[in-house]
Amino acid sequence: LPEGDVFLHCGDILMSSSLTSQSRGLRVLRDFNDWLGSVPCQERLVIGGNHDWALEKLSEDEQKELLSNAILLHNRSKEVAGTKLKVYGNPHSRGHSHNQAWQGEPQVAAAQAAEADIVMSHFATGEVKEAVLETPAFTCRPLLWASGHAHEYHGAFEQDGTLFVNAAIANSRYEPIQPPIVVDIMNTEVRADRHDKQPLTLEASACTL
Repeated sequence: LPEGDVFLHCGDILMSSSLTSQSRGLRVLRDFNDWLGSVPCQERLVIGGNHDWALEKLSEDEQKELLSNAILLHNRSKEVAGTKLKVYGNPHSRGHSHNQAWQGEPQVAAAQAAEADIVMSHFATGEVKEAVLETPAFTCRPLLWASGHAHEYHGAFEQDGTLFVNAAIANSRYEPIQPPIVVDIMNTEVRADRHDKQPLTLEASACTL
């Protein structure tokens, strides 16, 4: 990974956690947390995906403790340090496989999603997208919407002023050959250590390890 300001991981940390033991899932999550610590970005934001049963089974406090090298945004938002950029994350998705973590009824906290500049969701269509865009006080479209899940749609496109990025690392055969996607967004505040405005570099990925 190249150096950046913010790393976004849009879910599917595990390969097939519904068909393996919780203890193995936790071992992989610990390895993932160690890897997060080496990511050359100042901030690391993570959501779960439908493969991440082992993570979904934990309490919120246990999730935070296990993935201590990142901030989990499960129906929550976070302002990126040194900017006015608000990031909202949601792990919900739809699908027909045996991996069904966070595939119940979607939950969207209006206050958390409102006026988000960047949205992270495991799936960028369906109920979550509609709920976020229809949230009261959501007065503008996000600059960036990062997702994964639909492996065959890796890439980026713009629609109605929003850049949609599918950052799935694995292709439809679960081969990890698709690159992470780097996006530059102009910082809305002058950083404390600089006297000029610089682009904020975000790196997005969604992978199955």
